[in-house]
Amino acid sequence: MIRFRVGTTLVRVHALALLMLALSLALGARAEAAAMLLALFTHEGAHLAAARLTHVRMEALDLMPFGGALTLENPYRLGRGQLLCVSLSGPLGNALGLVACAALAWWNALPPAFALDLMRFHAMLATFNLLPALPLDGGRALYALARPGRARARALNALIIGGYALSGALALLALLGWARTGVMNLALLLPAVFLAASGGRERRSATMGCAEALCERMRPGRGAPERPERMRVLAVSERSSALDVLRALRPREEALLAVYREDALVRLLDSRALEWALLADAGQERPLKIADIAPLAPAALPGAKAGR
Repeated sequence: MIRFRVGTTLVRVHALALLMLALSLALGARAEAAAMLLALFTHEGAHLAAARLTHVRMEALDLMPFGGALTLENPYRLGRGQLLCVSLSGPLGNALGLVACAALAWWNALPPAFALDLMRFHAMLATFNLLPALPLDGGRALYALARPGRARARALNALIIGGYALSGALALLALLGWARTGVMNLALLLPAVFLAASGGRERRSATMGCAEALCERMRPGRGAPERPERMRVLAVSERSSALDVLRALRPREEALLAVYREDALVRLLDSRALEWALLADAGQERPLKIADIAPLAPAALPGAKAGR
């Protein structure tokens, strides 16, 4: 495996991916290899751009025999908008690439055969990644759309099972092809292995998501609560999920929450009260709502001194 860094992002190129690329070039499939790489870079580049726009940390980019995978921070600690944006950006990038290839071929700016290969790989990447299974983009998007609490737990289980089912289907196709032709299709078998190995990791990441979101905001060295690096006022419904509201804040940012019941302002709440209420509520199955949180008195803030 080859490892190097682009900025702060670790890039890992698997040896088998280099071998498959070398075989493609040796067998004269240069156009197909170039089309596959362009479609792959479009997909991962779209994820990368969306992550930067939504302030999601990028940890690693893996180039594997069957494609690429951009490893972001724990997706289960992200807000709904962040997760949706980052998840759907890859297939959207491929869809735009497909339209662009068709237009360039229409204007004779691309050779028809190469444009057809590009369009085929763009369509394959977008379609496969939109399947409702974890850790594919479609599975992440469906998880983001689920309501917090038990609905998300049920969605997580269903999408992990979908990943196992897809893995089994791909492995079965690879074995049937091997039995029929005597050649094992690694482009089917390797994604099957990857999907089968991802289920446990997704469940562990989901379990850690809430704790990591709180730790990020409450880690030592953030500064005193009364002197935040950034402060803003947010209008929220009292029926909103407390964790979703907390995830909408950036690290080292505090907020004064204007809590509304329908169209009426009913009270003000600070983001520190949100953090401590979530800590006290840990382990509860019912998602904590803003309406359940009592305002936090200044003396209850960590490090605050009671006045005389």
